Amino acid sequence: KLLTWNLHGRRLNVERLERHGSGYVGKHEPDQFVCDDTWFRGMEISTGPDGALYALDWNDTGECHDHTGVYRTSGRIYRFSHGKPAKPNLSQLGAPLNEWLEHPNNWYFRQWLAHDRKVENPQALQAYLDDETKPIHFRLRAMWALHVGGQNFQPERYFTHQNEQIQVQALQLALEPYPIDAIPSRVRNHTATPFLDTLHALAENEDSQLVQLWLASALQRLPVENRLALAKKIARVPERGSDHNFPYMIWFGLI
Repeated sequence: KLLTWNLHGRRLNVERLERHGSGYVGKHEPDQFVCDDTWFRGMEISTGPDGALYALDWNDTGECHDHTGVYRTSGRIYRFSHGKPAKPNLSQLGAPLNEWLEHPNNWYFRQWLAHDRKVENPQALQAYLDDETKPIHFRLRAMWALHVGGQNFQPERYFTHQNEQIQVQALQLALEPYPIDAIPSRVRNHTATPFLDTLHALAENEDSQLVQLWLASALQRLPVENRLALAKKIARVPERGSDHNFPYMIWFGLI
C-alpha cells in the first residue's frame, strides 16, 4: 500500500496498488491520521528503526503557493505506531548482511544500502537471490545488496528470469550508468551492440507487460539513433495502444 500526505485535506491517504495492464493502479482505501488543526501540513512520512511511522508537519497557514515564509520554526514531528513500538537494536547494523536480510522492518536494510556497505560474502547472497523458495521481496534485497556492495555483479544475467519483478529490477540496475538524454558522444561510449541486441531480443520475445514497460522506459537512456527500432518492437502489439502507460512512455522516449 502507498501512504501519502494529503496536503489540503490534512490527512494520510492510503492507496492499495493493484496490477493493471503494464503497471499498477491505486485504489483508494480509508484515510488515516485525520488532523483537525487547520495549520497542519503533512510533508514527509517514513519508517523508523522501531517500526513506527514518523511524520513531519510543516505547521503553517500557507499551502502550495505560499511564498512569504511567515513561519520557519513551527514544524513538528509525530510518531504513529500500532501497539507498543519495538526497541531498536542498532547494533544489528554492524552484523553480517545475511543475518538481517529478512528483517521485518526494512529500515535496517535501507540503512545498509544508504551507507554503501561492502558485501563480505557475495556467493551466499548470490545463492539467496537464486533460491526459488525465498520470498521475492527478500530476494530483491539480495539483488540490491549485490549491486551496491558486491563485486562484478552482472544484472544482465537476470534479464530473462522467470520472475518479472527480478527481471525489471535487473533492467533498472543495468541501465543506471546510462544517462538520460545525454549528448550522443557520452552515451555511445557506454552502449555496446551486444547490450542493445539483448534489449531487442527481450522486446521480441518477452510476454510480461511489466518487462515491456521497463524496456519502453529504457528508450530515454539510449542513443537517439537506437531508439526507434526498439520502440517499434515494443509497440508492435496492437493492444498496447490502449494501455495506460505504453503510448506515453514510447512518446517520451522518441520525442
